[in-house]
Amino acid sequence: MKNIVKSDEPESLKRLKSCKPTNWESIHTGENKETYDDCLLQCMEDQGGLCGYTEVKLNGKYHIDHFIKRSLDARMTFEWENMIAAVHDDRFGADYKDRHISVDDYDPNARRYREVLSPVWDELAHRFVFSTDGRIKPADETDVKARRTIELFNLNEQSLCNRRKQAMNAVRAMRQANLPSECIAQSLAGEDFPTAIAYELRTILENDRVI
Repeated sequence: MKNIVKSDEPESLKRLKSCKPTNWESIHTGENKETYDDCLLQCMEDQGGLCGYTEVKLNGKYHIDHFIKRSLDARMTFEWENMIAAVHDDRFGADYKDRHISVDDYDPNARRYREVLSPVWDELAHRFVFSTDGRIKPADETDVKARRTIELFNLNEQSLCNRRKQAMNAVRAMRQANLPSECIAQSLAGEDFPTAIAYELRTILENDRVI
């Protein structure tokens, strides 16, 4: 998971909110359909075409996910910063989160989850590290929020770990072929798991300096 810098909310969403909508389904119907499309496309652009939770490419099935689940707080339904483009997959990410989050995880006064990191609201840099087998871990073993975030989105689901491992192996292979770090970064730009790729490249360069 990496930080998302949100652009200004689409004008169509502003217009819809001025009518004080109460039902999310209304964004999918009639003249409001363009609002959903505008929001999804802007989310995708802000996220570089990657899922906001898993960092896999938004290919196939994807949608706008409400980071704060609508059933936990209806007030967050049309909040732009609560909208994240995410893949549809029962095994991990948004769909897994929605099945496992509970009312006890949420603080309605703060409008935040108590122990779950947001890619929009929280600083994520250096909160996670990666093993050579593709697993993601808290950088600090005492970081409860990082650990809970990994669990809630099931970021160590086996297929994700396998794909993350492949991405990190690609970095090592390029480095062993004596490619400069700038070339490696450029070659893998836009690929899945940019945070893991950057971590692996940084680790290799640090090890090279030690040697």
